[in-house]
Amino acid sequence: MGNTLHRPDDTMEMRLAIEHLAAKGHKLARKSAYQLKVGPYNFYPTTGRITKDGAPPIQERGIDKFSELLPKTRVRANSSTSFIHELQTLVISDFIEN
Repeated sequence: MGNTLHRPDDTMEMRLAIEHLAAKGHKLARKSAYQLKVGPYNFYPTTGRITKDGAPPIQERGIDKFSELLPKTRVRANSSTSFIHELQTLVISDFIEN
């Protein structure tokens, strides 16, 4: 499979969340078909649910809130351009497949 973050049956929400977090320079892990993890924080892209290890679920939801909780990281200067290109590629390939 090579890249363990991406799977053939990923939802669009999962694909976009992976690309968004990677573009921001976060070291993320894929814990299941539905869960991404950055440090002690867990994100479920399809539902937007956010949890922190050992704490009650966080009431707010969504990738924007999840990103706010994460520590700031240094990102390469061209990463936002790269993210936009990756996003366009995902949208176009999804459109072609359907």
